[in-house]
Amino acid sequence: RGNGRVLHPVKVEFDLPGKTGIIYFHFSREEEITPKDKALDFQTQLGGNRLERKFETKEMVYKGNLEL
Repeated sequence: RGNGRVLHPVKVEFDLPGKTGIIYFHFSREEEITPKDKALDFQTQLGGNRLERKFETKEMVYKGNLEL
């Protein structure tokens, strides 16, 4: 998060239809993400593959609400 705090998923689900797969990361609503966070840095490692992505919260606003 933009404030330096780290969030860990409370649940991870795998959906592996065919050759591609979907991974769902669920986070607690107690540690609410707000536009004040400014940016979110997502990082995970899947086997030998590391995935990193930065999300700007201002780009996640839809009809005036932060949509995650």
